[in-house]
This record gives sequence, structure tokens and C-alpha cells, in this order.
Amino acid sequence: MADKPKDKNSKPNVEDDAEDGVLSLDDRRASLDAAKKEEMLAVLIRNQDAFEDVTELLFPKTIKQFSPGLAVVWSVVRKFFDKYSELPDRSQLEADLHNELHAAPKLLDQDDREEVDKFLDYAYDEKAHGKDISKSAKHGRVAVETCKQLLEEHLVFNMRSTLLKGGTLPADLVATLE
Repeated sequence: MADKPKDKNSKPNVEDDAEDGVLSLDDRRASLDAAKKEEMLAVLIRNQDAFEDVTELLFPKTIKQFSPGLAVVWSVVRKFFDKYSELPDRSQLEADLHNELHAAPKLLDQDDREEVDKFLDYAYDEKAHGKDISKSAKHGRVAVETCKQLLEEHLVFNMRSTLLKGGTLPADLVATLE
């Protein structure tokens, strides 16, 4: 059977690789980079529709894997929303962050605090996003999709860590996966 030429814009098809059951490296998506994660979080802390879509799925511990400072931001935003049923504006978020860091001064080091300050400047800069991300349905959809990808990466990371404890695979792999 002759191979069909692959259109570089087509989605991966597992059946194309049915012989070995593995997608080629070209068919896998790249891991999310820091800029994409920051854009996602900037939208999520400002766009209430997007926030509500992911708030029960995205936890600070997931964000902490790539940024302790942004994990604190996400935690503070979630607490604010739980209390007031709306997202904080920048001044409210900054006040709550200062309060959180005052209560636990060792929560973030100076580098993490600077990262948070830069992130907040970015998150609230409409020019950086091209429009008001707090109301943009398109930005919201992309942020939710990016969040799903982040959660997939988190799951794979945790599964890999569980499976490869001590540098070896468990003897009963099936039982471990159940």
C-alpha cells in the first residue's frame, strides 16, 4: 500500500501509524512555553467566563510546577472569586497579594516577587494583548484550550514520575495504571 502524502496542516491520524501504534514526532504538539502559559493565566485572571470554565480544574499546585509566583497569583484570584463571585481588578488583586505575602513572607523569594510584578504589568496591559482580554471571547476560548493542554502536560509529568520512581518501571504496570 502506497503512503499518502501528508498535508502539513492536517491533524495527526493514529490510523496512519497503525503498524507501530505510535504518533511520529512530527505529529506531537510541542510543550507549552512560558509565554503561552503566562498569556493563558493573564486571560484567566481577567476574563470571568474563561475563569469559570477552568476554576474547578486548574489548581495552584499545577501552576507552581512552572512558577511559584504565578501559583500565588492564581490562588489569590480563586480566593477572591470564592468570596465575591467576581474577579478582582488590579488594585484589589495587588492588595490581596500584598496581604498574602505579608502573612507568609517566605512564600516567595525576591525573584518570584519580581516575576509577579512583571506578570501583573503584562496581564493588565491591553496593548500587549491587542484588545480588552477581560471581554474577549476569542482570548477566553484560547486560554481555556491552553489550560486543557497544560493539564494534559501536568498529568503526563505526574504519570511519568509515578511510573519511573527509582529509575525503573513497576513490575505490575497494569495494576499501577488502574
